[in-house]
Amino acid sequence: MAADRSMPDEGPRQRASLGEAVRVGVSGFVSEIATFLLANGLWALLAGGIAYAALRLPVALLLAPLLAPLTCGLARVATETARDRVVSPRTFVAGVVERFWTKLGLGAVQALILVVALADILLAPAIGGLPAIASTVLAVYVAISSLAYGLVFWTLLADRDLRGLPVRQVARLALAVVLRRPAPVAFLFVYAVLAAGVAVPFVVAVLFLPSVVLLTVAAYVIPASEEIRAGR
Repeated sequence: MAADRSMPDEGPRQRASLGEAVRVGVSGFVSEIATFLLANGLWALLAGGIAYAALRLPVALLLAPLLAPLTCGLARVATETARDRVVSPRTFVAGVVERFWTKLGLGAVQALILVVALADILLAPAIGGLPAIASTVLAVYVAISSLAYGLVFWTLLADRDLRGLPVRQVARLALAVVLRRPAPVAFLFVYAVLAAGVAVPFVVAVLFLPSVVLLTVAAYVIPASEEIRAGR
């Protein structure tokens, strides 16, 4: 019987653990600091450039989907490090260019969802009453759900061992992780939000915190997804 080429080459070294994921997020970054700093620097340069341009010209927000393939490049470094593999700048480039247009399109879809949710929140006061409250609650829920799901989905999409899977299967696997492990995913989301909160006042943190967060997410999501695929 032929081997299933879509299955990962290696099984998870251990069961998914948030404590271990946080440890790997720090130790893995330190062990591969040169590659992470280079990849993270490129990501921060584009993110900062888009943010600065958007403040001067809001239409520059149309460039935001470019962050999707670049984030996948950084996530590829994270997933490979989480699997104890050697990484290099080529790892980052591979994560960016593979399925580039697909990532760009999906990034645009997620950006649109967030923009619509934000617009709904901003316009709610003009509506007033219970409809405004309900609309705001729904918009906040959609935004948070999209971002939390995105943490898992983009990590799995960047994983080299899953590159043979169609995107729709990666999306279903990400949904399975979110539905079966809601508390850990919520923790990872809060962890990412807190890291973003630190990066806002301390700009230098942008040069390493995204890497630490993505590595922490990868260190949990990869074994969790493999446990699900193995039926455990």
